Amino acid sequence: MQQLLDATTACSAERLYLQLQQQQSGLSLATIYRVLTELE
Repeated sequence: MQQLLDATTACSAERLYLQLQQQQSGLSLATIYRVLTELE
């Protein structure tokens, strides 16, 4: 969630996934899509 709040431009689910993988979050791409869908 913090990644989304800190974003200065629109970002895709894939870009968010890659950023979180660099932080070794352990979240899957499916989880990111699910959360983004719920936030809509």
